[in-house]
Amino acid sequence: KNVAEEVAKVVRDKHITQVVFGRSAQSNWRKYLYLSAIHKFLRDAPAVDVHIVTQEVK
Repeated sequence: KNVAEEVAKVVRDKHITQVVFGRSAQSNWRKYLYLSAIHKFLRDAPAVDVHIVTQEVK
């Protein structure tokens, strides 16, 4: 299984209602991989509130 599937499983098993993902400033290809993982999580997860926080680029 991948990370997104495992996180979705924990969310289901523990009846979690909110998930917070954090992201630091990254190169474009790392952003793509990060967003791919988020999309996979959203596909596999039950209905939960998802919050994404990012680091401000200076």
